[in-house]
Amino acid sequence: SRLLRDASRVLMNATPPGLYPADIASVLSNLEGVRAVHDLHVWLMSSGQPALAAHVSITELSAWPGILEHARHELDQAFGIRHVTLQPELEQTSSGGRATV
Repeated sequence: SRLLRDASRVLMNATPPGLYPADIASVLSNLEGVRAVHDLHVWLMSSGQPALAAHVSITELSAWPGILEHARHELDQAFGIRHVTLQPELEQTSSGGRATV
């Protein structure tokens, strides 16, 4: 049944239907000041709302408040994700990689 399937998804922390981590990582990694996104996880909370956690490599720590605000806005508008935990990490290298999931 649908109820059992939905309950199983919540209990297993499965990615919600229609949300693709690679697409989400792409949106985040294209924000100004973001170098890369990794350890990205999306799951359904018990309330049925999607939640997201990720590590975000940034170029300047002083830019983090603006990046976080922009990221939260984009995640809400593009994917309907309002429960967001992002951990900033200062980018140490000049690697060309952008997004990994």
